[in-house]
Amino acid sequence: MKRLFVLLLMLLALATVAYADLTPPLDANGEPIVINTLMPYGDGLLTHHHHGESIYLSDADDNWHAYPMRWENTDARDAAVAASIASMEELGMDTTMSHNPNYHFVVSGTGLLAVDERTALYQVTFEDSHAVMTYVTLLDVLPDQETAGWLRMEGAFADEESLYLLTDIQDDKGRVVDSLYAFDLDSWTRTVIPKSNQAPDYLDYAQPWQDGRILVHATTSFSWEDAGTFLLDTTTGKMQTLREYFGLITVPDSYVYACDAEREIIILRANDLLYSVSGETGLIPFQRIKSYNDKLVFHPDGRTLRMSQTAIEEVDPLTELAITKLNVLTGGITAPNIQINSTIPDIQLATFERFATEETEMDVFANAMTTQSSEYDIFLLPIMQADSIIRKGYCVPMTSESAKSFVADMYPHMVKQLTNENGELVMVPVQLLRRKTIAYDMRAAELLGINPEDMPTTYEALFDFLRNFEYDYGDLAMEYDISLFETSTARNIGIIRQRMVEDAIALSRVDRKRLQANVKEIGKLLDDTLKLAKEVSDVVAPYFAIPQIFVSSSAEVPAHLDEPAFLFTLNTSALPSDHSEDSNPYRYLLYTQPYELALTTEISPMAIYSGYAMVVNPYSTKQEAALRYMDYVLENLDGVMAANVLTTAQPVESFFVDIYNGMKNSLELRIALGDTQDTVLMDILRGYVDFEEFLYDVPQSYLDTYQASVESTQAVWLDVKEAFAPCNAAWEQFLRGSIDGQQLLRRVLEVSQMIELE
Repeated sequence: MKRLFVLLLMLLALATVAYADLTPPLDANGEPIVINTLMPYGDGLLTHHHHGESIYLSDADDNWHAYPMRWENTDARDAAVAASIASMEELGMDTTMSHNPNYHFVVSGTGLLAVDERTALYQVTFEDSHAVMTYVTLLDVLPDQETAGWLRMEGAFADEESLYLLTDIQDDKGRVVDSLYAFDLDSWTRTVIPKSNQAPDYLDYAQPWQDGRILVHATTSFSWEDAGTFLLDTTTGKMQTLREYFGLITVPDSYVYACDAEREIIILRANDLLYSVSGETGLIPFQRIKSYNDKLVFHPDGRTLRMSQTAIEEVDPLTELAITKLNVLTGGITAPNIQINSTIPDIQLATFERFATEETEMDVFANAMTTQSSEYDIFLLPIMQADSIIRKGYCVPMTSESAKSFVADMYPHMVKQLTNENGELVMVPVQLLRRKTIAYDMRAAELLGINPEDMPTTYEALFDFLRNFEYDYGDLAMEYDISLFETSTARNIGIIRQRMVEDAIALSRVDRKRLQANVKEIGKLLDDTLKLAKEVSDVVAPYFAIPQIFVSSSAEVPAHLDEPAFLFTLNTSALPSDHSEDSNPYRYLLYTQPYELALTTEISPMAIYSGYAMVVNPYSTKQEAALRYMDYVLENLDGVMAANVLTTAQPVESFFVDIYNGMKNSLELRIALGDTQDTVLMDILRGYVDFEEFLYDVPQSYLDTYQASVESTQAVWLDVKEAFAPCNAAWEQFLRGSIDGQQLLRRVLEVSQMIELE
């Protein structure tokens, strides 16, 4: 038995050695080439990258040989190309985008051919360690009538009689007109391959198949039902779907990745999952890609290879990969994707949305729990419903080390909401929101001479501040053009008034007695807001269209518009993610300091949270896979999301970091070389280097602000819109003057009591 084990190890070692040389080719500098073309040729493979101007061939032993390209008969080519460009201009076509030094290589009855992006045809031979590119002719692919747009080569292949080219012309409105041509190998005269009247919009892939048919992938505007992949009869133009040809029930939303007509195998890619379609196995998934730039090729010796820039791997397209499909129900919030090259390649998500339908995700969830349905494996549900979900046991606890570590690092208000009585995580947050609050621009406060500790922290103090603003700071505000708010003061006072009621509703849900004890004081403050809007002027005309609020990113804010324009904003919260670049152009938010206002000095400010979390269906038959996916999400939590949830979160870099580093290096190099004559370029480079403070979506200051806010506020999980609805009638009466603030708060207390009794 021991000898057998040793023999197996030796065989494994031999197998490892045999594959050690199976690596992609390197360029003259020893760097991996970028693979544009990969195809079977001779006893091995042919690959090419247009920047290297070399063709690489592998032999039967998987050794690569580089053949630098040498062109012959170029004068005739240049004359033909010039004439073609003139013809394109006469047809009204764009000639500026039609040049690309890429080649489409094809094996035909006359040997190896290559077609460039100008549709110049070359005969390729290998002589004296060079790839000799001998120009033959310019293939005519121009339309017969005037047409706007530019010509693009989509693909080429050949058989014993014809060379086929797939081209399209895309106009300035994005419309595409494609043509599939067959060129006779002797005369180079063209024939248009017909398409049926029921054909999809346009073709973007074509390769030879059996029985005079061509495998095509088509972009369709009417349906993805047939995956956009068809077999085209070159004589009749009839297009048969893969479902019809192979007798399949369904085909995933995908496109053609590779095909082998001789073995009758088609490879489809749906997101990061590769499927094979064949008469032998039907439709099966067989591998997940490891990079979106990977190529798949059928080797002449029968192997199927997946090739990247740095590795070649043999795969078996006819061996099914066991995939567990998890059905996820959501109300419109997307479940985190499984990234390529993930640790859970055997799991796939299928998402079903209940967005904008009468039956919400909570309705479906409640029905599933009642009927013990296993239709959905994971539900994305409002975090505000966590108490009911957990209390009734409609969840599956997570006991992995990842989950335990996650719980240990969460903020207390997150732990309280997302764990069961045993401290086990039962819901994984995927979205976290916190109601907008008041914030002040630190630059504006500094210009006005206001110290941070002097900022009002209660509603009553804010109202006094607003009443006295013109007297205390009016002259400076006029001098620096600083408004009180982003828009009119009256409008913002109206927003503040409503937020006071929302705070009262939140307080009534967690401490009704505290609200009852302060009804009189809070009611008077609400009454005061109705007078306040008439007493406080804007001082400076409000900026109704502040440029830095409406640009798409911080980089687009000109320096002269990056000055403080207002003191207060009601458009942010203490959450780190509320400032990040992907949700706001945060150049102006970077200088704002958010904080919550308290209803009275005796009541902690209300921090009102909402959001969505995933919960595993306790009746799912795929709980093991669902829990592995949940662990994967925890282990790969987005940095911005982590900043909202975890006390151990770190600052998050923005995509500006790479741009900044490149510009900084360029500036330093030019200064070192004394190459500073281009003043415009130098100003641009210096502008990016001055951009250093915007390199983080979540800087440490945001994390510190949030930590302090969590410690000073009372967290309440609440759907504000839903909670406010029962008070709408009383709210309208209050605004009309039919009832006062205290009566409005009495209604809030009545509603909270009814909810408590339910």
